[in-house]
Amino acid sequence: MNLHKVPSIKTGFSIEVHGFEKAESYLHMIEWLGRGKNINTFLTQDSEKELYLQDEGSRLLSAELLEVSEVESKAVQQGHTDQGILKEFKINFLMRFHIISSTKETWELKVGQRYLSGNLDVPEKSYLQMSFDVIEARQI
Repeated sequence: MNLHKVPSIKTGFSIEVHGFEKAESYLHMIEWLGRGKNINTFLTQDSEKELYLQDEGSRLLSAELLEVSEVESKAVQQGHTDQGILKEFKINFLMRFHIISSTKETWELKVGQRYLSGNLDVPEKSYLQMSFDVIEARQI
């Protein structure tokens, strides 16, 4: 298991991350999200932001990428050719997080984190949406 640390959005802390090698074969597509090449950092920090909206005093300890799924892209045909231009891209990451809540309880969360990037064929109208769905939560 590859184990790395990324900086937390909370100053002075870092987060253990592992399992991100599961996304390596998708990296060229993940770049279409416009979030950069370092998936360990942007995926973890995006997760932190969502977690801290729910419990500002909590702290994310670790993030594990369990699975990459629902990878889908859509293109629009370019003229009368077989070529197309990328219009939309979506990808789902199944994640496991260990957090300490503001009340000092330790929790394990299983989360579906989805990204949808649209209007990629019209850069000035492109957008990125993220959804963060807690699938399972248990106190440990």
